[in-house]
Amino acid sequence: MDRSVNEVKDQAMPKIPLAVDHAVKEGRNMFSSMEKPLEETYDKIKTRTVEAYDSSIQYVRQNPVRSLAVALGVGLATGYILKRRK
Repeated sequence: MDRSVNEVKDQAMPKIPLAVDHAVKEGRNMFSSMEKPLEETYDKIKTRTVEAYDSSIQYVRQNPVRSLAVALGVGLATGYILKRRK
């Protein structure tokens, strides 16, 4: 029943690389399975962003005075809120 430390290490060592290898494979599988949903989500967000940009450009071109008034109002409100109080 007396086993040396080296004998115990020799028996345990093959298990450790297998466990690490298995964990690495599982991690790769997990990330590869996440790639497709992430790509789909990215494509949806990109499409919505481009649509919002295009519609905002179209709105500004159709309503230049109203757009300037809104921008001026937002700028004044932001300046009022962020100004330093003495």
